[in-house]
Amino acid sequence: MYQEKPEIEDFELWLKTRFIDQVWIKGHKFRITKKGNLEIDGRLYTIEEAKYLYRLLISKNPLEVLNGKLLIWERNGTLIKIFQIIAVIALIIIFIIVRR
Repeated sequence: MYQEKPEIEDFELWLKTRFIDQVWIKGHKFRITKKGNLEIDGRLYTIEEAKYLYRLLISKNPLEVLNGKLLIWERNGTLIKIFQIIAVIALIIIFIIVRR
């Protein structure tokens, strides 16, 4: 029997058994709630979304890993906060340059 990616089968096994409530994958907490919902870093995801994010996070391609992190950050609101901080820093730099 050919296994496309054994890691994904391990993830699906974790989803089915629910022996452990949470696992950490590349710095992100995957947790199954008591109602059977799946949370990643405190936000709800469908099983298909979680499998897709898991594939991205365990990938050997750094761009896919970054894409997975960006998707999680976007859902959790962290990405907007990062952009706001960058915008404030850019405005400060522009203000300093124009003021000279």
